[in-house]
Amino acid sequence: MLALQQVESPAVDLAAVGDLMFGRSVAARIQKEGYTAILGAATPELKKADLAFGNLECVLSRRPFTQQKRFLFEGPEDAAPAIKDAGFSLVSVANNHSLDAGPSGLADTVAALNRAHIDRIGDSTDPLVLTRHGVRIAFLAYSDFPTIPGIRYTDEFRLASAIKVARQQADAVVISWHWGNEGIATPSPRQIKLAKLAAGAGADLVLGHHPHVWQPVEWLPGKDGHRCLVAYSLGNFVFDAIPMDQRKTGILHVALSAKGVTGFSITPYEILRGAPTRSSR
Repeated sequence: MLALQQVESPAVDLAAVGDLMFGRSVAARIQKEGYTAILGAATPELKKADLAFGNLECVLSRRPFTQQKRFLFEGPEDAAPAIKDAGFSLVSVANNHSLDAGPSGLADTVAALNRAHIDRIGDSTDPLVLTRHGVRIAFLAYSDFPTIPGIRYTDEFRLASAIKVARQQADAVVISWHWGNEGIATPSPRQIKLAKLAAGAGADLVLGHHPHVWQPVEWLPGKDGHRCLVAYSLGNFVFDAIPMDQRKTGILHVALSAKGVTGFSITPYEILRGAPTRSSR
């Protein structure tokens, strides 16, 4: 009798980007030129990936803002199907703008994402487990900027247990993290501390955002000989940024298998008039 050989599942290509913000002048451009003008250049690459992820840096709602702060972001609810059509399958709502229009605005956002069949993370304590090519990937999301209840905030004392629960359900664990200092191209001591905690607890990949600029991507030693890949900040992606350092961005491609992260690459983009465009840098 022939022995059965176990065939290893092919690696999953996870494409990850930073902030997706469909308000302000981005919304004005959409109204004049449509969503293709904003997302068209990146769509072919995103659609080739097995999973495409971004941080939804705005409310998708028409409700009035309820927060008192300098920057408030709100985009149209019809951005959700455009996000889906561009190739995105998953977004995080764990950030400091998801409650700009209060809990009702977040509810509108969630409803819009549900109608567009886009998975989300960040408003539940349970990990989201998605399977591609036989590889089970558990996603967690945290914001390091507490405001009002509704999204999941960093709890470093329960981080290890949350990763353990996620690990029990999946082959790889990915954490989306809204953290760091705006406009700073190096990770803060707080980011480094949290990343090391996550790596030591068994996370395979950390996807950071909030600084609005690109920060380093590096390997950290993990649990039981594993390594954890940390992208401290993926910068902006759809955003009406003016400073040049906030317009330099990219798509991070991560190869995920049952053994964790096996490799990564970065495709450079530059944001022009709010839209990501391929760059030669």
